[in-house]
Amino acid sequence: MRILIGLSMAAMALATSAYAQPRLSDPAFVDAARCAGLASSKNLASTDAAAMKALVSSQSAGRDPLVQDQADQATRDARVEADHAGPEAKAHLQAELTGRCANLKG
Repeated sequence: MRILIGLSMAAMALATSAYAQPRLSDPAFVDAARCAGLASSKNLASTDAAAMKALVSSQSAGRDPLVQDQADQATRDARVEADHAGPEAKAHLQAELTGRCANLKG
């Protein structure tokens, strides 16, 4: 029971921090969507998937449908890329997650 409460509180904290973010530009929003796709890949074993998804979700409101479509495609493409990455590509994508993607979260 304590574990469930702790996990719920952690999820709420992540969601709250994502909502506190200033509005991302459209290119940064598409980048965040790519990061969410990378983070959701089991091949990269990222713990940031929930935070990145929360960020993208909180930033989706009011976006131009074309930008939203680009973000959705970036998420799908990044996940496929990460799922099929070999050792060298995997290292590059992991560096992207810990570098550029971490900076988007703030």
